[in-house]
Amino acid sequence: MNSLLFLAGIFASMSSFHGCALAPDNLTGYVVTLDTIAVLKTLNGGSTWSPIPTSASRKFFDVFTLDGEKVWTCGILGEIMYSADGGNTWSMQVTGVSKYLTRIEFYDSLYGWAVGGDGIVARTRNGGDYWYQYFTPFYLAEFYGVSFVDTLTGYAVAGWPDNYETAQGYIVRSVNGGINWELLRQSEGYDEYLDVYAINENVIVVVGGNDETLEPIILRSSDGGNTWDSLTNIPSGAYYLRAVDFVGNKGWAVGRSGTILHTEDGGQTWVRQFSPADSTLFDVDFSDEFHGIACGYNHIIYTTDGGQTWNDGVISGIGESRKSIPAISFSKRIFTDLLVIEISNPSNVDSRIDITIFDAKGTLVMAWHSLSMDGMRRIVWDGKGKQGKPAESGVYYIKVEFPGGFLFDKVIKVR
Repeated sequence: MNSLLFLAGIFASMSSFHGCALAPDNLTGYVVTLDTIAVLKTLNGGSTWSPIPTSASRKFFDVFTLDGEKVWTCGILGEIMYSADGGNTWSMQVTGVSKYLTRIEFYDSLYGWAVGGDGIVARTRNGGDYWYQYFTPFYLAEFYGVSFVDTLTGYAVAGWPDNYETAQGYIVRSVNGGINWELLRQSEGYDEYLDVYAINENVIVVVGGNDETLEPIILRSSDGGNTWDSLTNIPSGAYYLRAVDFVGNKGWAVGRSGTILHTEDGGQTWVRQFSPADSTLFDVDFSDEFHGIACGYNHIIYTTDGGQTWNDGVISGIGESRKSIPAISFSKRIFTDLLVIEISNPSNVDSRIDITIFDAKGTLVMAWHSLSMDGMRRIVWDGKGKQGKPAESGVYYIKVEFPGGFLFDKVIKVR
C-alpha cells in the first residue's frame, strides 16, 4: 500500500494532536499525535500540514526540533525517535526508559532531557546517542513538563490529568544536569502541574489546573523556585492549562476549551487571546515573538502576529474535513449523580452515533446505540449501570463513535 495513502487513512480517524514544535526559521514545524505513529510536517509556518512516515512502533506524546532538520520525538514505552534530515529518515535512539515519556527538550545539539511516568527522567549529553535513565525519589509522580536554564539547572513538573487522586502535583529542581532532584512544591488537593518554563535562572512559570473545578493554575517564582506565587488575576473564561512557552518575557499558555492566554511581562499578568479551537489544546511552541503553533483535539492552529489572530491549519489529504468532526463536552468533569454529555456535529448533516461508557477495568457500564444527530445531541447519564445499580466512584471512559472515527474522553464519579 502507498505509504501516503496509509497515513491519510490513519489521520482521517485521528483527533488527538498532542505535541508540536516550530523551528527558528518560522516555517518548518512538526506535530505528533497520541492516536497514531505518524508525524505531520509544515513548511509554511503551520498553514498546511502533510503526513510523513516514521519507523516508530509506539504512539507519540511530544516532539522537539532544534533547527528544522534535527527532530526528536518521545512517547509510549519510553521510545525516543530521531531524524537528522527533517523527518525523511528516522532511527530509534532508545526504548523502555519509562511506561511513557511525555515531554522532550534540548538545550543545544548535545544536551537533552525527557520526562515521563513513575518519576523517571532521561538525559543525554551527546545528542541522544546514549540516554541515561534516572529514577527520582518521586516514584508516584507523572512528569509532564521539563525546562532547563542551562546544562545544569532545570525544573520538572508532574500531574495526572483527569485522575481521581489527590496530591499529584509536583514541582522539582535539579542543579546537576538532571541526575538528582529535590522537591520544591507538592499539591494537597486536585491541583495538577502540567508544564514549566524557566525564563531565566530566577523566573520560573508553571501552569496546570484543578481536576475538580477545571480552573487554571499559574504559579510563578522569581527566586529560582525557592518560593512560589499563585496568580489570582487569571482572566475569566480560561480553563485548565496544559502547556506554556516563552520568547523572552512574552509567553503563551494553552489548555481546555481552546484556552489561549498571553503575557508580556514574564508571566505576572495574562490576557486571553481569541482561539479558533473549542476543545483541549495540549501544546504550544513559538519560534519568535510573532510566529507560533498550538495543537490539540481536532485542531492545529498557527499565528504570525504573536497570537493577535490564530488560524486553523489544513492537513493535506484531509483538507477542511477535520472541522466537521464532532466534539464532546460535559456538564461537569467530576460529578456525583447526573452527568450531561453533549456531542456537537459541526457539519449539521444527520448521522448516527453510538455512545458507550466503560469503567477503569474496561467493563461496559452503559450504552446508547444508533442515535440520530444533526447538530447537537444531549444525553443524561444518571450514574447507574444497565441493571439500574449506581456505579461505583472512580474514573469512567466515554467513547463516541461516528462515521469515520471516534472520540474518547473520561470523567470522574464521586459520592
